[in-house]
Amino acid sequence: MTPEQWMLALAVASVIGGEAGIVPEAMPMVAHSIMNRVDSAGWPNDAIGVIEEEWQYNGRAKPSVLTMSVALQVLNRTSDPTGGVLFVLSGQDRQKLECGIGDMIYVSPAGSVHGYRDWCGR
Repeated sequence: MTPEQWMLALAVASVIGGEAGIVPEAMPMVAHSIMNRVDSAGWPNDAIGVIEEEWQYNGRAKPSVLTMSVALQVLNRTSDPTGGVLFVLSGQDRQKLECGIGDMIYVSPAGSVHGYRDWCGR
């Protein structure tokens, strides 16, 4: 692994920890949303650019063994099990959608008349 790849993995792991907190099921969703944005029009074409977009991915935490593992798996992905997830929501969004604590919430590019689908475990 090159130093650049290692730094990218650390940056993604930091965002995973800051955005998904202690909800392990949400961690891959956060990482996949970063990579899906890289592959989508309207976003920077590199993961660091996506992470540093204003008002996006504001959470950061010290990378852990778990978040680093998730980051490395997603950065080396050969497929996208999320179906193109672009946003992972939490906190007040969870309350607005009346989801329970620990529920995963994401918005994917398919499913509703607005082109997005909200999901919180129901």
